[in-house]
Amino acid sequence: MKKFSYVLACAASVGALLIGPVNAAEKTVRIAFIDPLSGLMGPVGNDLLRNWQYGAELANKEGWAKGVKFEIVPFDNKLSPQESLSLLKAAADQNIQYVVQGMGSSVGIPLQQAVERNNDRNPNSPMLYLNQAAVDPVQTNANCTFSHARLDGHVDMKVTGIVKYIAENQPDTKKVYLINQDYSFGHSVAKARARSSRRPSRTSRSLAKTCTRSPA
Repeated sequence: MKKFSYVLACAASVGALLIGPVNAAEKTVRIAFIDPLSGLMGPVGNDLLRNWQYGAELANKEGWAKGVKFEIVPFDNKLSPQESLSLLKAAADQNIQYVVQGMGSSVGIPLQQAVERNNDRNPNSPMLYLNQAAVDPVQTNANCTFSHARLDGHVDMKVTGIVKYIAENQPDTKKVYLINQDYSFGHSVAKARARSSRRPSRTSRSLAKTCTRSPA
């Protein structure tokens, strides 16, 4: 729960800068949870939802934010980018200014762009996108925005950590096979691996012959 309390504290701090202080008559901060709650990835999405609900319950019970209560509002995006954009609009129509999502950068990237468009069009009612696990580096590099806060390390960070560990602890490794998803996350892992092998260092030399396999 220490990590979750940190997340809510960061959300409150960043949100205060972006959105401004909570209205005195408004004692509940509502957070839209937009991730798959049905279908193949439904069990994972529901586990994540329960984590947020438990964290909000604990925050309310222990008074992490004085005078403020947290409420998690679930939306099932069915892992669809288009459905997610419709749900974002529904959240905005309900005056929800915080959005959490994480399962898939294929959803996260268009969601981030939609939040930014919303904030440009509605500067008096901005939204903050809390990215819990969509880890394509483009979201905090080329597409970096003040309305997006990622709560996880991106792919480049993770691949760099793995490459460094193998180089330092398993120096005789010659090949590593990557079985990647054939969408944005898997592609970004393959690109990160390629970048790491081009770096002139002991780390990159140990993975210079890495092979990538993506399912058809």
